[in-house]
Order: sequence, then C-alpha cells, then structure tokens
Amino acid sequence: MSSRMLARPLQSSAGIMIRSSVMLPRALSLRPMLSLATRSLATAPSPGARFGKRAEPEVKLQDLKFDEELRIATYKTASGTRANVGDFFKAPQSFIKALPDSQLPNGMLRLNRLSDKESSAMLRHSTLDLIEMAEESVEKGLEGKALLVGKQGSGKTYTLFQLAVHFQSANWIVIYLPKLSQWTSASSFYYFNESTNQWDQPELTATVLESILSMNAKTLAEVKLAEPVQVGSKKVDDNLASLVKAGISSPQHSTLVLQALFKILKSQSPKVFVALDQVGSLFSSTAYRTPKSEPIMAHELSLCHEFQKLFLESSSSKNSFVIGTNDTTVVRIRSPYLQHYARTHVHRPLGRDPIQAPAQTHEAKFHTLDSAADAMLPSSLAPHHRDAFTISVVDLKPSIFTENKVVVCDLPVYSREETAAMLKFYKESSVAHFGFELNDHSIKRAHLLTGGNGRQLMNYIFSH
Repeated sequence: MSSRMLARPLQSSAGIMIRSSVMLPRALSLRPMLSLATRSLATAPSPGARFGKRAEPEVKLQDLKFDEELRIATYKTASGTRANVGDFFKAPQSFIKALPDSQLPNGMLRLNRLSDKESSAMLRHSTLDLIEMAEESVEKGLEGKALLVGKQGSGKTYTLFQLAVHFQSANWIVIYLPKLSQWTSASSFYYFNESTNQWDQPELTATVLESILSMNAKTLAEVKLAEPVQVGSKKVDDNLASLVKAGISSPQHSTLVLQALFKILKSQSPKVFVALDQVGSLFSSTAYRTPKSEPIMAHELSLCHEFQKLFLESSSSKNSFVIGTNDTTVVRIRSPYLQHYARTHVHRPLGRDPIQAPAQTHEAKFHTLDSAADAMLPSSLAPHHRDAFTISVVDLKPSIFTENKVVVCDLPVYSREETAAMLKFYKESSVAHFGFELNDHSIKRAHLLTGGNGRQLMNYIFSH
C-alpha cells in the first residue's frame, strides 16, 4: 500500500522534471541567440546597402568625447547650426518661467526631477529643417503652415518645444500652447454666448492670454496699437501688452481680447511663430455637453475656433508660421480628418537619415453625405464610423488644407548617431545608471532594440 502511494508522487514528480528539462534548455538558449544576433549586426550588410541605398555612417565614438565633463549650454539663436547637431542645450530661464511645470514634455519633467540638467533637449537635423522652413517662409512673404506627424515616441513634442525656444531667442512673438487636449476635457467653466453663437471658456482663455504675455512681454510692448480697443468699460490705446493684460484682468472679455490680438498681429505683421501640440483637439469632438446633453464640437468653442482658423483660413499676415503636431496617443482627440489628410498628401521628409524611405501617396476617394452635402469623407469609412467634426462643419472639404498650403512634415526616428548622443547624455549626467559599457556594440544594440524610437529608448535606458 505504501509502495503504491510512493509510486504516484514519484511518477508525478518525474513528469514535472521531464517537462522542465525540455523547457529549460530553450529558455537558456535565448541569451546566446540574442548575443549572436547582435554580434552578426556588425558584419551583416545594412538594409540600405542591400537595396542599393547609401548605408548609414558608422558611429565614431571618439567624436563623442566621453572623457570630457558634460556641460549643457543655454540655447541661443546662434546655437541652431548643423555643427551643434547632437549637442544638448538648456532652455533659457525666461522661457521656462513662462510655462507651468505641467506644460513641459513628460520626459523633460522626469529629467528635471532626477538631474540638475533642467529642461535640456538634443538638437536634431529635423529641428533645424523646420527652423529653416519657417525662416524661409517669412523671408519670402509666404503664409507658412505645417502639420508635424511621426510615429508615437519619435519626439514631436520635444521638437515643438525646441522650435518655440529658438524663435523666442530670435525675438519673434511666440505662441506656444502644449497639451491642447486640456481645452476639450470639460475641466473649465463655459457658457453659451448668444451674440457669437459659440461657447466661451473665459477663465481658460484668460489663462492662454497670460501664457502669451509671460512669454512675450517685451516683444508685445513694442507693438503699438493703431487705434484704441474697447474692453468692457475700459479703452486700451497703448500697446499689445496692455491689451492682453486687460483680457487677463477681465476674463469675461478674454475672448474679445484674443480676437483683437490676432487681428492686430495680422495687420501689423510682426514675426509670429505659433506652435500647437495635440492640434487634433481642434478638429474633434469634446467632453463638453449642451444643457440637452448634446456633444459640443471643438469648433463650437470660441477658444478652439480662433486657433482652428489659423489652419483653415487664409490670413493677410505674411510674417507668421503656424505648426501643429498630430497626437494619436490620446483616443479622445484623434481626428480622422487630420489622419486622412496626412495619409493622402505627400510628406516633406525631415532629418538626414540616408536610408529613410520616401513618402508614398495614395489616391483619395470621397463620397458625399446626405446630411451635409459639402462634407466629404473617405469612402472607406462606414457611416457609423464617420468623423463627427467633418459632418458638423458644412463648408469643410478635404481640399481646404491643400488650398491653404499646409505642409505635412514627417519626423524621423533617431539615427544611430542621435541614439549614441542620447546614451552619452544620460550616462554622463548620472540620471540613469545602466549597467553596460558605452561602446560601438552597445550603441548598435540599443538602436536595434528600440528602433530609434525616443520613448522606447528612454524606457531602455531606465530599465538597464
């Protein structure tokens, strides 16, 4: 009896041992396989060389100067040169003080908490391409508009931050508004304005005016008013700074002041740079509701409508450049209209990646909806998946971005050199203590495993 009882667990344990002995070698074999794959990377031809394209240049570690102390300079207009690509620069304190911490890029917030290298960002070729595009547009008297697209984590928000820093250093009027999704999240007081047939957000609009003033106080004071502007019972006849202050002190008139500000900027034509992160918020539905529980569209909010017009309407100002990033990570602000426009129009490539594939164009097929004769949608969209924003705007057609010459700019992922610069920065600044030597092999491995994606590279650095 006892022998039978002993035989069963022995038989059972043997079965477990057999199964573990089969799985164990397979688990152990992953590490040598991974090391073998990374070793073969150095000898295997690159994808560019295999298909007849110029291969990506090798990383020259001696150029990274590991033996030198890491020093982060404050960004100036003269810093924006090709010779400084790969270097890190801090944003000026005047720029940082104008922004609450909640408006900084998330990766920059983490860096500020862990290191004294506050608000530092790497200068990229793609950033300089956009700077040159904006300057060329203003010099030629064109009305520059751009939509910045790219893979999730490619650095669109960081790029927008760097552009705003550059043009503020160049004494342009900078309207830098990150995280526009907060405008449509139903977190601010709103009411229906019968005179304009729109919904006003007085407190939020006053906050936007305060951000514009704090970033451009000196520049706005230099723009004199050609004629007085009536703000409630007060008449402002000094300069733009005084006008914006009047809107901040009287939130009930903040929408009127914002409209007057844009009108004056168009007529007097100072150099203006407008950077809008999560611009899809302006072309989507919102979390706000009417008293009848009907959804309110973004263009029905007066604040969103004013900034939306920067893309959809032609202005008389030829000294302005407007750029927005299309964020697809937040489901609520995904705009099928912007996504369709980005898919069906030729992209302007940025950066100097030699193996970057050219953008492909697609034929756009549209059909007309019975509910709105002039609203056009891709025929691939089912009626129940249609874009509510496009339907609600009767005069909006897919060609309107083309007519206003909105350029789609495709932000590339990090090149191997940029990956090397990022690894060097985080190792030398002691922000992350990853346990591997920084050499050609480890750089190639990091670039291979992250695909040059900035967000994945950050996760890779902090997980090693």
